[in-house]
Amino acid sequence: MYKNKEQYESFFPLSEEERRIDEKHGIKRNPLMGCTIVSFGTILFWGLLAFMLIGCEYEPYEYRCIKGEYTKGVVCNEIYDPVCAPDGTTYMNSCYAEKDGWDNHCITKGECE
Repeated sequence: MYKNKEQYESFFPLSEEERRIDEKHGIKRNPLMGCTIVSFGTILFWGLLAFMLIGCEYEPYEYRCIKGEYTKGVVCNEIYDPVCAPDGTTYMNSCYAEKDGWDNHCITKGECE
């Protein structure tokens, strides 16, 4: 069935039983296909590993700081502890900034410059 040994061998060694079954059913293995599969798998593995190590460290919180809706009915205390919102507005304390629609991780301590 096979003309020479190169047609019979592949990158994935076969047992005698597997070779016998291949010959019986007329299966010819392609060594280049085995190499392609191994190469693609290797590239996929290292790409996913690089994404997990490098791609997930950076979380751009500053891009998600969008002012939400004004919250009605919230009563804030009158303690002066100024905070600055991303739009440059200084609020008396974080309660007023959150009441005006800013998320807590978007505001910074201190007055705006």
